[in-house]
Amino acid sequence: MSFIAIIIDAVALAGYFVQLHAVSTGLYWIGFILEIVLTVILIVFCFGYKGRRFRNPWIFGFYLATIPYGIILFSTAVNLIMVFLYGLNVFGINPLVFSGY
Repeated sequence: MSFIAIIIDAVALAGYFVQLHAVSTGLYWIGFILEIVLTVILIVFCFGYKGRRFRNPWIFGFYLATIPYGIILFSTAVNLIMVFLYGLNVFGINPLVFSGY
């Protein structure tokens, strides 16, 4: 699952660069919908992960995620932030994501 999360991040990054270089309102909507779909898939991965989620708490005194589960969590968090930023851009609130052009 963590490898699939990395592939999903690569797809999301490719979609971002396509939108960055081909400025179009319709393309922004397609990217926004794509990012929502990818984020929902990652949220399902977070709750459906069957492996070991946390390491031994005696190492540092608090629970830490294992590396595969941490990759999934980090990927989900970054994509959730990007969905929020895409939403701000698409609805015209703040063009922070694609302000370079």
